[in-house]
Amino acid sequence: MRGRRGFTLIELLVVIAIIAVLIALLLPAVQAAREAARRSQCLNNLKQLGLALHSYHDTWGSLPVGYPVRIWEPDPTVPAAHARWSTLAAVTPFMEQSAVFNAINFHFPMIGGPGQANAVFPPNTTTVSTKIALFLCPSDSGTQIRPPFQPANYVSCVGSGRNGGDANAADGSLFINSSIGIRDMTDGTTQTAVISESTIGTGGATSAIPATGTIDRSLYFLSATAFATLTDENCVATTSWGVRRGANWVDGDYGVGIYNHYYTPNSKSPDCLRHSNPGWKAARSRHAGGVNVLFGDGGVRFIKDSIDRSTWQSLATRSGGEVIGGY
Repeated sequence: MRGRRGFTLIELLVVIAIIAVLIALLLPAVQAAREAARRSQCLNNLKQLGLALHSYHDTWGSLPVGYPVRIWEPDPTVPAAHARWSTLAAVTPFMEQSAVFNAINFHFPMIGGPGQANAVFPPNTTTVSTKIALFLCPSDSGTQIRPPFQPANYVSCVGSGRNGGDANAADGSLFINSSIGIRDMTDGTTQTAVISESTIGTGGATSAIPATGTIDRSLYFLSATAFATLTDENCVATTSWGVRRGANWVDGDYGVGIYNHYYTPNSKSPDCLRHSNPGWKAARSRHAGGVNVLFGDGGVRFIKDSIDRSTWQSLATRSGGEVIGGY
């Protein structure tokens, strides 16, 4: 009786090669499917924020302030800009985060002044260190190391940025000491961006930035604090970089919680900010080719990086009267 024939070495190698080719063909498809699921989750997060904004509006008659600036009477030496609790902090009770909202003591500024070492006030240290999954896009694997804060990927739209990036009396819907209602969005809520995405940076100290090589624009921003005004020329001349992109969900400051449409999504031009205000900061994401944007009607759309710049800026204004074509 003849014995059973086994595989030859050549046949085994052919089988292995076929398996390797199949894996190579399937892996991109699997990765694409996973990213599609992550992008869908990110979109859903923004929809939840849209519902929270509308619930806030129904309760208070306006959208939340984008970035509060006010004097703190117990200690007037605390800079007024340190009041800066974010839009995200304001809407927490409308997105099943009432415990977090109730734990925040809004009587205090977001951080103190020189007399408090510019630190979070003790009553709020636990709250600001609370991680909220809905504020994080699953496509962004960035991890901030900036205790005691927890990061966020979603930022409020100040406006077009055409006014030099000044967040005071801006043409968007969520800016310094804003109190904008749906009634004020005369361009139409479907044509007015309110929240988009921002990538999470590295945190830490400025020295953490690579001394050589290409700077990752999605992690850092140019720090133009040395200049009296913000101009393209001053930004080009800047060599200092900021590191706190997306550092904390409670902070409404330009470096963290707000953005504008001066640059198109995921712009190749690096963001350029002065201390606190003003600044040019783009919407940025880890999604290929664009960003998710929440509009005033609560709808979320994926906007491509290739969008015309003037159209993108027009989508940021609440009452600019622009005629917006397809995009």
